[in-house]
Amino acid sequence: MAYNPITDHFFINGEGGSNIYEIDRTGQVVGGIANYPNHYTGGLAIDTTSPGGPFLWTWSNEVVGYDSYLKASQISLI
Repeated sequence: MAYNPITDHFFINGEGGSNIYEIDRTGQVVGGIANYPNHYTGGLAIDTTSPGGPFLWTWSNEVVGYDSYLKASQISLI
């Protein structure tokens, strides 16, 4: 889970880490981000200090065949 202080919303992983949902404080889904194919998100963070931000960072396991790789991705929230 990651908190966006700019919108007062949270980002959460969908079941199995497949998609990412933006929710408000009441738990209502107000947006979503489709995850990359074969990526299973395990961690989220908001970056409000990098130039060009804010960004949502995701840490995922990317599965290719029998191999699994750790991957960090930066998603613009603008």
